Order: sequence, then structure tokens, then C-alpha cells
Amino acid sequence: KYQEFASHLAANYDVVLASIIKKECKRSRDYDSHLLAIDVKTGKKKFETPVEDTKYSVKLINGIIDEETGNAVLFGLYTNKDDKAMKSTLGLCSYVVDMTGKIVNRSYASWTKEVSQFIPASDRGNLKDVGYIYFHDIVQSADGKILAAGEFFKKKASALGIASQVMGGGGT
Repeated sequence: KYQEFASHLAANYDVVLASIIKKECKRSRDYDSHLLAIDVKTGKKKFETPVEDTKYSVKLINGIIDEETGNAVLFGLYTNKDDKAMKSTLGLCSYVVDMTGKIVNRSYASWTKEVSQFIPASDRGNLKDVGYIYFHDIVQSADGKILAAGEFFKKKASALGIASQVMGGGGT
């Protein structure tokens, strides 16, 4: 029924966590986001849980497993529930999930309120004079602080990328 796309989020000696995006077809803009946990020792699924919020759609992109609590701290982008395509996100989010799949905590930092205090940002996630940010890695320091390593980029349209999307290819 669905096409599913997996992305690695976090792992330790016990569990591997992946973000699963489920879409009805390749061209669909609507998707459902899930969190999948696989037991490292057995290879069996520990849980798969929808990443849901009554107000927002979420796309998880990275995370860590807090070795002290055993909970996963996951990071991503969020948008209005009705705008599932993630064309323009509202900001950054973090979810704390226990190892049964229960969402313990969620928090949101909007581009215009919280993020723009540090980097001037538009309501669509465009960082002034820089473009956008892509996070490569999230780590937790010994003192418990969470650090994100990312790079800035600007979106540019390419004729080849547009043509391949129209023809049903992957794009560049």
C-alpha cells in the first residue's frame, strides 16, 4: 500500500533507530512519519510508532541516544499538519522517545521566534544572507549539552533536475 523510505537517526550497542517516511506513491506530497527501533542483538523490531502531533507534521533527520536515561533525543523539522510536503518548514523540533516508543517530550523552535534570535531567519526557514541549513550530525557533550554540526546551502533550480522530476527520475 505504501512506499517506505528509511533514514538512519541514531544507534548504540542495543538499538538502531530509523525514520520511516510512508507515502502512497512516489509523487505524493502527503506522507506519514514513523520511528522504527531494531534490536541490535536479535535484528527484530522493538517498536514502530507514528511520529504524530495534533498540530504539526514532523520529519526527523537526526538524533542521539542518551546513555544516562536510555531515551532517544531526536531532531527534525516541522510544518503545519495540512502542509505535509515540507516545502516550507516552520522551524526545528526535538522529540524525546523512550525505548518502548512512547513520546516523552516534544519541543518546537520556530524560525521567526526562537531561531531568529541567533540567526536572522524568514518564516520559511530561509536564513538571511546564508540560505538554508542542513544538519550532518548531532552529538551530546560530556556536560549534557547538545551540539549540532551543519552546513549552510542555497536552493537553486537546475534544468536537469527539473526535467528529471518531470520525467519521474530522481533529480539532482
